[in-house]
Amino acid sequence: MKSRRCSLRIKDLDLERRELRVRRAKGRKDRITMIPASLVAPLRSQIELIRPQFASDLQRDVEVPLPDALSAKYPNAGKEWPWRWLFPGARVHVDEVRGLQLRGHIHPSNVQHVKTTQRYTHVLNSGALGLRSPLDDFPYP
Repeated sequence: MKSRRCSLRIKDLDLERRELRVRRAKGRKDRITMIPASLVAPLRSQIELIRPQFASDLQRDVEVPLPDALSAKYPNAGKEWPWRWLFPGARVHVDEVRGLQLRGHIHPSNVQHVKTTQRYTHVLNSGALGLRSPLDDFPYP
């Protein structure tokens, strides 16, 4: 789970519906789970925190890597806001094959581990607005 939360993209969040799309979960299927109400404001803050980096990356022609063959199908998608990492890495590396400057996501070892309960990460088909997560009562610093 730790590596999954590092590789979240802006497009994976729906803060209005409090939903998170986990891509290529078990069985290589996409899953939707709830975002605790207590994390909506911190996630909005994180999004605003990375906007200046996005603007800087655009000026410097830095992209994010795309899954599978999407970079061939959508050549400019790696420069678009929805594809940006929610937790971008600090370094930019050069893809020597394609000659692109790429920014990855933070490495899982740099993320503090928070133990969670699997029963609250089940797939939600009807949206999370009517449910409460145990993290809703968790005091966020």
